[in-house]
Amino acid sequence: MKWFKKKKEEEVVRKPSRINFDNIKMKMTIRSLCYFELLADKSFFAVDMDSDDVIELLYAMIVTNNDMSLSYNAFRSMLEDGRVLKWCYEQLNNIKKQAEQISFKKREETGEEMPNDTPVKMTDIAMFLIAKHHIDPKYVMDEMNMWELSSLVFACSKDTEESLTLQRLWTYLTILPNVDGKKIGGPEKLLPFPWDKENEKSKEKQLEKNAKAALSFLGGKKDGEG
Repeated sequence: MKWFKKKKEEEVVRKPSRINFDNIKMKMTIRSLCYFELLADKSFFAVDMDSDDVIELLYAMIVTNNDMSLSYNAFRSMLEDGRVLKWCYEQLNNIKKQAEQISFKKREETGEEMPNDTPVKMTDIAMFLIAKHHIDPKYVMDEMNMWELSSLVFACSKDTEESLTLQRLWTYLTILPNVDGKKIGGPEKLLPFPWDKENEKSKEKQLEKNAKAALSFLGGKKDGEG
């Protein structure tokens, strides 16, 4: 019994085995960002690069892209080795440099304003694409590049908007013979949608903005910037 107790104590303080980083993949996928949100209990769009958020993000990008068993605490212990920490940050910087090749129009040119608070999570975006628009889960979670996200969310949002607008029109035409059309007005009066007014934004358009915020975090520059 004493031997068993001593053995358990040794396992607790034992440092994690070294990992051959030549065989380790580190990618920023939607799956890794969803894992980060679960681990950090916050939106990826609220990540603080000057806090432990970075460590949790690095950990998420490693464990979701490799077939390995590695606890978060063990990963933190590994980072005490300066060479491991340097490798992780080099990989993150490489990811950010790739994103810097992508340019966006200036917000003042597009008339868009990025909100200060971004409550929508990357998990919400993933579920929006997979559950509502039936895009291949494997592609969304593991294969889709970050630069694809904005255009894909925008296209899906427009598809939803057009579908709902068409349904509203048919509903209006169905009930029109039984009501006074002058009293209920047009379809927009019968059932107004957020996109009917320029100063209102639908949640799906908010998802599109958050997708752009992901690339902004990675260092994506705007047109006209050096």
